This record gives sequence, structure tokens and C-alpha cells, in this order.
Amino acid sequence: MGAAMGGDGKLMDANYPDPLASSKPAQQVWLSVYDMTAVDVGEHTSKVQSGIMGLNKVTNTIGAGGVFHGGIEFGGKEWSYGSCNEGTGVFYCAPLKNTMFTPKGRVYLGDTALSEAQVLAVAAAMQKEADWMGTNYDLTGRNCCHFCHEFSKRLGVRSPPGWLNRMARAANATREAAGMVAGAASGLFNAGKSLLG
Repeated sequence: MGAAMGGDGKLMDANYPDPLASSKPAQQVWLSVYDMTAVDVGEHTSKVQSGIMGLNKVTNTIGAGGVFHGGIEFGGKEWSYGSCNEGTGVFYCAPLKNTMFTPKGRVYLGDTALSEAQVLAVAAAMQKEADWMGTNYDLTGRNCCHFCHEFSKRLGVRSPPGWLNRMARAANATREAAGMVAGAASGLFNAGKSLLG
């Protein structure tokens, strides 16, 4: 299995008793973290998956983040978001049991003041929101890690650590900047073209 991280971001072995356990275990909210290994590139799949896991190990060690999948765990369910052709992209599975990815560990986000019924109502509401439809998934702009940030905010617990989605945010900023540069270049080209005539 993976390791667990406390609120301070330090790794805790998931096989030892949880030092953060409260008297209300159903109130605990955890972030489940996976290496993003759901990449299928045919005969090169295992090499790419190993490369992603190696990249994550190095980049996360130096604080640069990595390529991760995340889910929010509460009450024996792990909620996440992903791409699909129709309907909601919000789904749940057993904690650290998403078979599309390789489990890395957990991060304790705090105890929510919401009841289990209230948490389920929040999840049900998000399943109906346009932002979280499967067709709106974007690897860098609206992914599972963005979902984890929003869901944890609604549960009133700490946000996932910045390293979880750092590489996607950087890639998205690069993509947006490239789009602005391309737009500006196109505008200059068209202005020059009209001046020349």
C-alpha cells in the first residue's frame, strides 16, 4: 500500500496506528494520492508508467510536485473526478482502491463538522454541477486535483498540499501563455497585413 502524511506533510507508514485518529473517525477527511499511471501507449506502457513514477519521486522530493491523481476520502468512500463521454465525472470507489492508478499514500486534511449525510449531499450536488461533468475534464485546467481542492473546501477542511497539482497548474499556465502569444502574433500579423494592403 502507500504511506500516509500528517497535516504537517510528513510521511506516516499506513500500517501503523494513526496518531491523528480522533474520537470521531467517520469525521476524518483524507486525500488519497496516486501516481498517474493510467497511461496506455501500447507496447511502451510499462516504460512510461515507470518513468512517471520515477519523475514523481524526484520532483516531489525537491518540492516540484508531480503527475498525480487524487481523491477525497470520507466515511469509507473515496470521491474523485475524471473524464467520461457523458454525464457526471464525479465518482467514488473504496479508499486507495482506484484500479486505474498506483496508490502512493494519504494526506490527512482534518475533521469536517459535516455529518455523513451532509457530506453525501455535497458530493451529490457536485455530481450535478456543470463544472464537474465528465466532458468538462481537462488534464491541466480542470482535473481530479481541482476537484479535490473544491470538495475539501466545501467540507471545511484544509486544502490539498500545493505539490499535488503543481505540475498541472504550470502546464496550464504555459498553455494559456502560449495561447495569448499566438493571439497577439495573429493580431499583429493581421494589422500588418491590413496596413500593407
